[in-house]
Amino acid sequence: MQAAGQLLYFIFLVAVFFVAPLWYQLFHNLSDKLYITAAVLYLSFTVGYYLIYVLMNTYRDNRGNLVLIGGVKRRPEDGFQSAESESTVLGRGVIEQSTDGLMSVKDIRPSIWRRALLFSLILLLLLLPFLMHYEEPLRYQQALTVDSNRDAIVSMGQLLKLKIEKDSPGDLLVLNSVVKDDVVIITGNYDRVEVVLDLAKIPYTLITPMQFARFELKPRQLLMINCPGKLMPDTFPKIEKFVAEGGHLFTTDWALINTLERAIPGFLKSSQLRTADSVVSIEKAYTGESELLKHVFLPGGTPSWWVFSSHPYKVQNDAVRLLVSSKQMKTQFNLESVATEFAYKKGRVIHTATHFYQQRSIIVTREQARSGDEYVRNDMQIDISRLEADFAARLKNIKAGQLEDTYSVIRFIANVIIARKKTQAGL
Repeated sequence: MQAAGQLLYFIFLVAVFFVAPLWYQLFHNLSDKLYITAAVLYLSFTVGYYLIYVLMNTYRDNRGNLVLIGGVKRRPEDGFQSAESESTVLGRGVIEQSTDGLMSVKDIRPSIWRRALLFSLILLLLLLPFLMHYEEPLRYQQALTVDSNRDAIVSMGQLLKLKIEKDSPGDLLVLNSVVKDDVVIITGNYDRVEVVLDLAKIPYTLITPMQFARFELKPRQLLMINCPGKLMPDTFPKIEKFVAEGGHLFTTDWALINTLERAIPGFLKSSQLRTADSVVSIEKAYTGESELLKHVFLPGGTPSWWVFSSHPYKVQNDAVRLLVSSKQMKTQFNLESVATEFAYKKGRVIHTATHFYQQRSIIVTREQARSGDEYVRNDMQIDISRLEADFAARLKNIKAGQLEDTYSVIRFIANVIIARKKTQAGL
């Protein structure tokens, strides 16, 4: 019965001090600073090892001393009896000899703690390569569990076409004429533009990076590459040829360093710097006529876009047009570019440092804290009576800032698709 109890206690210690902390850090609370995660795990492993070692290798005699098992037998009269010679017992550290020659049970706790610290260090060093390699995927998967803008994105998917109809009825006709073959999306681990298009009921063709090598592109299409945009190097000439012959390419975040820089070099360059998991305010940078910026920035609006370990980037060529900038990014990284475009031979390239899917927003101003139905009615100027009653009611539970951010992202994406469709006639 005692053995069964010890086994259960052992399992409990392993679960609490090894499995649970590792699971929690990897899948629920991976710190932005890897050394903080390492410190938490090191502390937990050390305490866990100490308790397990005490359980498996020691006992307390009737004097309350912590004694190592092995060669020392308990005896009610004096607490222990050594079956070893005095020299080997002393060498093993079970007992110690004082300056007056008397033998006493040695406090072995410092020795166990030293063992625990060493064991935990070795275990952590073995885990660190794994943590460093999978740090970004793990952190992004954790971010997905905090999708605070889900309701706003779902709502904006339904509101988008009503807004385009009000602003530019002709653009809505163009958008409604888009067919599945017009838009090709390459899946990515860190972005989900296909979810946005599904909610807006915009058709597309979805392929994986592996399928792209065998996929036949047409110059009249729009190719959208989700972050991280890791494609086979032998497909880079294919992308360059596609744009050169008239195709439109739309990339986000890491797709710049993984694909765009290598397929069409000399225009944009990643800084190799990284943002935190945060939301950055954006501003309209191009004041001329632009199909891509049409009605993205509503009067009096202060939209923000989501960045997640994103790479701020540099403009290397005067042919690049800065569309959207961020003073916040400028302050942090001395790089302001958020969305840019440039012509390449017969085609066009658009790149954003942010993601297609607006994962989260930040509410700062009183205007952003308003209810969503007020934003739809006053800022988007959409007649609420055109909406279904339950949908209109749900808007009251969404903040205006969430709708503003998601609207600006989705409208920008829709404008890219509309602009591509308008230029198909000559291809």
